[in-house]
Amino acid sequence: MKKPASNPNARRVPARLISSLQGVPLDVYARYAQYKGSGEHKKGIWFGVTPVARVSASVCPKSITLDEATNMLKAAIRAGNISEDLDGGMPKRVWYSSARRCFEARLTGRADQDAGIPASYKGWPIEPGELPTRPRVTRECDEV
Repeated sequence: MKKPASNPNARRVPARLISSLQGVPLDVYARYAQYKGSGEHKKGIWFGVTPVARVSASVCPKSITLDEATNMLKAAIRAGNISEDLDGGMPKRVWYSSARRCFEARLTGRADQDAGIPASYKGWPIEPGELPTRPRVTRECDEV
């Protein structure tokens, strides 16, 4: 799958995995994570998400359901494929890697754990070479 040309005006933060998983509450992060999606990565209406044209955005496969996307997000978090930077107590970025496909997700809405409101993420397909390798290698996730 060929990725569209990058937006030269976009600020790209280098991808870095959290260096150590010791004491990191991966199950808590997974429990409060939910995939919401973004119209930037859709070709047609998808579970209530209306497409918004953005030439530089990669397009998600329409065959992935909302539940499947959320399960992929949670599997990636449980595998420890989270960024070292947090926002509102949740990882800003998450990477899903399996033998069949790779995705990157970014936090778009903060969780309110007291109110039971999950953090929302959007995601898009990436090539295996785009997975972060610093300060450690991305772990393969359970296939979803």
